[in-house]
Formats: sequence, structure tokens, C-alpha cells
Amino acid sequence: MHGQEERNHVAYAFCFNEASGPYKVLRSVLRNFEGYPSVSEFEVYTIGVDEKWRYVGKAPKPLHESFSNSNVNGVVHWMNMDKNDRIYSFNSWTEKMKT
Repeated sequence: MHGQEERNHVAYAFCFNEASGPYKVLRSVLRNFEGYPSVSEFEVYTIGVDEKWRYVGKAPKPLHESFSNSNVNGVVHWMNMDKNDRIYSFNSWTEKMKT
């Protein structure tokens, strides 16, 4: 059984691609469960379509910083500013994450 959950950090990015249609919002939630390692989960919300956030995956390493991002042709890119400095991307058309 998991311990009590704490949300330590939430960050948002807006996505738009003319081919995929409406705006989407990507949300990164850093979750901590008492006694377990932190995990960053990603959820997406399509404006005017969705009624709730949809889970799309998790980062291989927790994201502890807010992400400054760039949206190019419907793909959001950002860098995790930790000791490994990884570049992440989210494709708003396929709703897939990459590192």
C-alpha cells in the first residue's frame, strides 16, 4: 500500500498543431508517495473536447523544475535542468513522449 501522496510541483505547456486541430494543454505533475521515489507523470487535456485530464506517460527521471518550452509544429520541447540535462518532447498529434 502506498503512503500518502504529495504533489510537489505542477507545470503546464500549451500545444497547437494545425493538422491535429484544437489546443492541448500538457501537464507535468511531480508526485511523491511517502516511502517511495518521486515520479513525474504527464497528462494532456484537449480544450473543448476532453472532460478530464488523460494520462500519457511518465518521465524516466523526476522533473523538479518548471519547464521552459518551445512549441514547434505541434511538438513541445523542453530541457530538464538537472545534472543530466535531458531534452524531452511531446508530440501533440500522437500524444507520445520522447527523451
